[in-house]
Amino acid sequence: MYLRRKNYMKKIVTLTLLAFVLFTPHLHADEITTDRPDAAESSVTVGKYRFQSEHGFSIGYDDPAGPSTRTYTFPTLLRFGILEDVELRLETEIASIQSSVGTTTRGFTDIDLGAKWHAFDQSKALPSLALLAHLTLPVGKDSLSANVVVPTVKALADWDLPKGFAIGSNAGFDLPAREGGDKFARFLYAISLSHSLFVEELGGFLEFAGVLPMATGKLHEHFFDCGLTYLLKENIQADISSQIALNETAQDFSLGFGLSILW
Repeated sequence: MYLRRKNYMKKIVTLTLLAFVLFTPHLHADEITTDRPDAAESSVTVGKYRFQSEHGFSIGYDDPAGPSTRTYTFPTLLRFGILEDVELRLETEIASIQSSVGTTTRGFTDIDLGAKWHAFDQSKALPSLALLAHLTLPVGKDSLSANVVVPTVKALADWDLPKGFAIGSNAGFDLPAREGGDKFARFLYAISLSHSLFVEELGGFLEFAGVLPMATGKLHEHFFDCGLTYLLKENIQADISSQIALNETAQDFSLGFGLSILW
């Protein structure tokens, strides 16, 4: 079973790389809006028949009561617009987790399959609004998988403010499972403040985000992150970001880099 999963994931990565090679000369000139590097997803969709790929690399460190871990991840998000205001989404990740006791776990994590619907543009004090829904499918390596299908629904809201400021916020729920298989709900939140810096192509953001389980025995996770984005072209964006834990259960620290392209 694992070999079938591994071969399937290799095909996805291969097709993504082929897309980069074959279609890079034909990029469109529309300005890109990404869902990375912050936790808050944008209310903007990619547009009808447009394809956007968002790729990253991050290094994380956590030192809980037990052995410490160093985590390397390579996330990829693929977005395709089937209508002007509706996009389909596929997200996956390669992870390598190294423990201070000498063990290492490597492989693909689960796949997120879903869609985003942009419902309303911003109108005065009312934000730009979208709805995001996806299913996490347990196709990753056993030790990196949730081993159950996990549904997630989020409301996405953005406000463009005077003087180049913008606020982004997400609120939603997911339904993971305990080790025994019983489902429980978690509240997901993120709120970010962004602003252009020095030149039009450079932007910065600050963000608070977290997870609040609605079940006894499950601990909250809260973190703060910040970062920079830079438009290399109107349709190509590079980013760098860092994240620090605000409580003991969140990962202590991570540093990430990314590149996103609108085709």
